[in-house]
Amino acid sequence: MISVVIPVYNTKEYLETCVRSVTAQTYRDLEILLIDDGSADGSGELCDRLANEDPRIVVIHQPNAGVSTARNRALSIAHGDWFSFVDSDDWLEPDMYEQMLALAEEKDADIVECDAFTDSGEKCTPRYTFKGCANKTLVFEGDDKFLWPYAFSPVLWNKLIAAPLVKDVQFTSDIRYAEDTLFMLTPVRRAKRIACMNNCFYHYRVFREGNVVSAPLNGRCLDLIQANGIVADAMMQDGQEEAAVQFVYSAVTQMLAKMADAPADQAAPYAKATGNLAAAYRDRLHLLDSNPKATRFRTRMVKMCAYAPRAAVAVWKARNKMKSH
Repeated sequence: MISVVIPVYNTKEYLETCVRSVTAQTYRDLEILLIDDGSADGSGELCDRLANEDPRIVVIHQPNAGVSTARNRALSIAHGDWFSFVDSDDWLEPDMYEQMLALAEEKDADIVECDAFTDSGEKCTPRYTFKGCANKTLVFEGDDKFLWPYAFSPVLWNKLIAAPLVKDVQFTSDIRYAEDTLFMLTPVRRAKRIACMNNCFYHYRVFREGNVVSAPLNGRCLDLIQANGIVADAMMQDGQEEAAVQFVYSAVTQMLAKMADAPADQAAPYAKATGNLAAAYRDRLHLLDSNPKATRFRTRMVKMCAYAPRAAVAVWKARNKMKSH
């Protein structure tokens, strides 16, 4: 059985599409946990209505406490052999779970990831995380699994994770952005084998109001720096320098992109925090030169950020202006 964890907060417009894409899965043995995190837009009532239509749906209402607390609540009551975490504004292709479980069995893997579509409402674009993968799948085990950032991102929503890897793991409630990055550290350390497929089964909605990832620069962005810094330090402790540097690269480039779209005075405190993270790995940033996922421009900007973060923001902003013209 798969326990599908769906935190819900003010996503009534998208929620029914999300839940029905789960209930319509060709793999039927599901436990669907809707955690209403104090919604004020009628999402809670919609959860109850959907639960009345399908006995596999369990609804829990709680005062607003954040996505991490909602997921922890679900973990405490789930019974599945596998866990899937779905965002309540996204949706799934109907055979996603069937195909992912088949790959898990074929490869004897305890984490499986599929590829995804990025959906803006106007355009649906395949992410092609595994573009160029001749065999349609990639498998990581042993030390290779710590190079996972090169092949797939440390998000939750496009993965199946075996229950023993997560049952006693908790989301950190004071991290509001990149909390999934921090959470995934333990399952990946525990996993014996990670299997990735280049089939796009998950639809990830971007540019929705309230979406943290596509939102402009805000206080939550400091959590991104903190979470990636913690994971990078843990990778260093495991002797995985390349993986550590990739987490730094990911956080710094995301922050530079957001700061370049913000007024200079607003970006200043974030530039300092971003520069501190890059500077902590200054002597190892040369490892990005051999990373096929790291573009030349972004690699140069990360290296510049380690010495002069405001200058890196200015260059990124200038590049944006040039591209717009």
